[in-house]
Amino acid sequence: MVPSTNRSSGNASSKWRQLYDCVVLGPDRAKLPERIAEARSAIFDRAEEILTHSSVDEHRTLNRALRVLRLLEEAVAREKTAA
Repeated sequence: MVPSTNRSSGNASSKWRQLYDCVVLGPDRAKLPERIAEARSAIFDRAEEILTHSSVDEHRTLNRALRVLRLLEEAVAREKTAA
């Protein structure tokens, strides 16, 4: 799981975090591809918001979250081809 970042950015950072947590912690595997896409989109939106005024730590956290989503997406794809 991705470490928590400074919450000073408030709601803007909490939206992507909530969607990400729903992917990582959510039990419903049938909805996983859709949730991965939503979380990825929210992360990209947040990355655009913080390009000029955010800390390096938040950029690293967003990159880690994207890597985890990619790994989960690859796992889902492997499960589909194995079935």
